[in-house]
Amino acid sequence: MTTTTTTIQSRRDTTANWKSVNPKPKAGELCYETDLFKRAKIGDGSTNWNSLKHLLDSDEMAFAAFINGRYEGKNLATVHATEISGYSNVYAWLEARRSAGNFEGINVNDYIDIAHSGGTCGGYTINSGTKRARIAGINMYKGFWDGVNNVSIGNHIDFFFDTGFANIPMQTSNNNNGTSENQNPWKSSIVYAVANGVNNLSTNAYNSVSHGVDASGGGIVDLLPDGLKAVLKPQVFWLPKRYSANGLLTESNSWEATDMGKLRAYSEVELNGSPIHSMCKNASDGVAYDIGGQPMQYPLFKYFAGNPGHRANGAHFWTSSCVGGSSSRFCTVLLNGYADAIDASSTVVSARLGFRI
Repeated sequence: MTTTTTTIQSRRDTTANWKSVNPKPKAGELCYETDLFKRAKIGDGSTNWNSLKHLLDSDEMAFAAFINGRYEGKNLATVHATEISGYSNVYAWLEARRSAGNFEGINVNDYIDIAHSGGTCGGYTINSGTKRARIAGINMYKGFWDGVNNVSIGNHIDFFFDTGFANIPMQTSNNNNGTSENQNPWKSSIVYAVANGVNNLSTNAYNSVSHGVDASGGGIVDLLPDGLKAVLKPQVFWLPKRYSANGLLTESNSWEATDMGKLRAYSEVELNGSPIHSMCKNASDGVAYDIGGQPMQYPLFKYFAGNPGHRANGAHFWTSSCVGGSSSRFCTVLLNGYADAIDASSTVVSARLGFRI
């Protein structure tokens, strides 16, 4: 008796080629993607490839793992290397995907590793290095109104660095009020200026106390790769005002549409899901102005709430929210991941920032 060994191979190609050719697989034919998430489809003899469903969609698998806190995240530059090779860099590829609204194979907690230069920004030393930026959310604010540019916010991907750039105080004094030029505490802060390379130095504040810093010579944003800088989007929110020429305020007194910059700290609500130390109300109308613009908790923090080390990564970091009932403190996340409030002049809190593509 003769034994014959036969190897059966499935029909296979890259994801891009499957989509481009868009063949009509035979009934029962197993068709396999050789890259990305190694997915497969089975033909029915009448449907073209692009209309067939995957046997088990990778994005659904990633989401199921994510909401259970088990999705580790993937390096986008590695997983999508073949597709990215058709672009000048990973950032141009992300911009193309964002513009097309195509987020297939791009999930919250996936990341890119970003090599940045070092330098002095507003008098603060930023060391060169490589930082991991994770996707915090996708299209979180799509359809919201951009009150600065008077347009509806379109497709976007928001990232958050795993670590901070340096320990930088919010102000040189314990003051969380704004100035006459920048009445929002974040816009008048040192961290904002150093992050975005602007000059917001001002003494046009109550009691002529100095706010901000002159970082017009260059900010952290200028230390990022050119490819990333080319696709960064300003982030506009309705932010609280906390300013009076007649005295320090412990609550916000108004709000307005504000460009937070291309690099920004996330708000306490976006990190924790609810106001904890930032709950402050205007005495005249009871509106919680520090929650203006309806910020939402990013899924990166929501689904990993049981893993505070993932959120704080062993170092205190600032939020963009100031504390309710206080004229001196900003909200922070402690090194163990817990919400807290720290004096604005503290030099042990890191500038950990997010950006939008």
